[in-house]
Amino acid sequence: MHLNSHYNKDNREFASKLRRKPSNTERILWELVLRKSQVLGVKFQRQRPVDVYIADFMCLPLGIIIEADGITHEWDKTIIKDAIRNRRLIELGYKILRFTDDEILDDFSRVKNQIIDFVDLHLNGKG
Repeated sequence: MHLNSHYNKDNREFASKLRRKPSNTERILWELVLRKSQVLGVKFQRQRPVDVYIADFMCLPLGIIIEADGITHEWDKTIIKDAIRNRRLIELGYKILRFTDDEILDDFSRVKNQIIDFVDLHLNGKG
């Protein structure tokens, strides 16, 4: 995947704002898993504009997006929007891994291992 694939500069300012005020679970994932190439040496970015969306975390070379979903993602309207968003991002060639805030907070070890396995799968061309 091209390094600047589907970058949307119109959302740059909003993405910057989101980076300055991450949710607790986004902060946990960033600090304890994704920052400084902690997962198999793979670099992730936070709040990256892609198409008309902003991905919570993205590994450009592997085309991986990781999302930390808060309570609003349980609402009917948001579930529909997430399905549309996922379909579009998959059409663009991205692989998406989503976690709820509860999963991140209640079973962090499993979430971390799932991220490592997901990255490993795609790093080795099996995904």
